[in-house]
Amino acid sequence: METPLVWNLPPSPPAPTLVLTHGAGASSTHPNTTNLAELIAERGVRVARFDFPYMRRANAEGRRPWPPDPEDVLAAAWIQVIQQLSEQGVPPNRLFIGGRSMGGRIASYIADAVEPAGMVCISYPFHAPKNPASAITIHLQQLATPTLIVQGERDEYGTREEVEEYELSPAVQLCWIPDGNHGLIPRKRSGYTEEGNRERAADAIAEFVRGSGGQAERPPLPSAPPPASRGERGSEANPPTRGQPSTSGLTIASGRLPLMMLTTLRVARARMA
Repeated sequence: METPLVWNLPPSPPAPTLVLTHGAGASSTHPNTTNLAELIAERGVRVARFDFPYMRRANAEGRRPWPPDPEDVLAAAWIQVIQQLSEQGVPPNRLFIGGRSMGGRIASYIADAVEPAGMVCISYPFHAPKNPASAITIHLQQLATPTLIVQGERDEYGTREEVEEYELSPAVQLCWIPDGNHGLIPRKRSGYTEEGNRERAADAIAEFVRGSGGQAERPPLPSAPPPASRGERGSEANPPTRGQPSTSGLTIASGRLPLMMLTTLRVARARMA
């Protein structure tokens, strides 16, 4: 069964496609996410949004969407959407994946395996709220997919001061949203506005997707997968990808996955078989 997609289309095609999904607690049709998608589309990018299975179930049942599905289910949902879009015939170099918070994190786990043109992560959860010691960045050090992370300067899941100390892959670009929290919202006394910050985010994302950011050369891969790390709790497009065929029909470059993410992806593919 196909995953429902919500589209925001630019004024004039053709255009690259960005697929976004949501964070742990609010769907991809939340007003803030909808508004950001509209702004990105106005800047010449086709935006498709989808909800993870647990969110669709919660919305259908009229209840709070908690807890999220296990990571292998979330990864499988991503693979399903990428496969679904690839069957519509959009070239691989036109597909960008990503999302808000948890949605972007799960995309980052599979990105090097499915090899999209690039990835956009909004309010990336580097660590648990206000707990920098729980930071998980090992796969971001090895990431080969050209990536833009749009982050509020005072995001409680990773402030500017904290994140600038991390060792990240040269494939990763950071766009800092002034005085933004996890929702990119500034304090009134800062002189910035929520609307202005959302415009800044949309500008950066559209420039990355439409410009050279998504065409950057992938850095060389490490000779062996890095050690496993702890997981954090909590109409058209895509790529015929390279690598070993999966049971879902989508090919993946499994050699690009860190060990923990490879395990998650194998379980996800088994669920889809």
